[in-house]
Amino acid sequence: MLSPLVMKVGDLRVRLGQIGLLPGFGWVADQAWFGDSVWSHLISTLLVCWALTPAGHIVWAFVAQATVVPIDSKRQWRSFFPGDLFLGAAIALVIVSAGKMSSTRDGWWQSTSWHVVVLCAAILVATAMTVLVDRPVMPLSALLSPSKQYHNFLLYAGYGYVAVTSLVAAIAGNGWSPSSLLWVALAAVAVTPWVVFLIQDGQLSREEAVAKQRHAHPAEYKLFWIYPVRGSYEEP
Repeated sequence: MLSPLVMKVGDLRVRLGQIGLLPGFGWVADQAWFGDSVWSHLISTLLVCWALTPAGHIVWAFVAQATVVPIDSKRQWRSFFPGDLFLGAAIALVIVSAGKMSSTRDGWWQSTSWHVVVLCAAILVATAMTVLVDRPVMPLSALLSPSKQYHNFLLYAGYGYVAVTSLVAAIAGNGWSPSSLLWVALAAVAVTPWVVFLIQDGQLSREEAVAKQRHAHPAEYKLFWIYPVRGSYEEP
């Protein structure tokens, strides 16, 4: 069996198809921009993850609502920045681990039904977060803003779906092999700072949380730099 350090990208691409990602999602796990090594695949996937978040979120907010998203800790959730950098590293690691599975396997984690269930569950979680968590504390203008919709539905739903299915494939698809579990263990280490930041954000006072939310997802903006949208946050 090839070592994970010398495995060719061509092999990885064949095997990544064994994750079973639904149409439209596979490109996230199928990138190799710097040659044929596993490290090329890892770095390329990491850059894709970072392009989705935090970079994609920041760029989309600027393009779609003329908003400059802050990244300093006083005005932004730390779970977003720098937290998403660590989250992206963890997801890239589990994707590469999933690519090590045998191309001859035919497991339940590859089935379309399993992937549809996970994607639907991710969409339900994103919807629940929007309705139950965000709606009570955000004005409608902020809740429906392009940046918030990108964050909740593209990231919670789409990004979350890829993360969950890749993690399951990385563990189950490799028969619990030590080399594969090492990659998963590295992913667990990489995601730890994000979890810590998430907990810290959850412990903020209401005043601090509203202050960050106002900057992260403003209630007033210009939709695509043309149409003014008005709204305001309630005082905590």
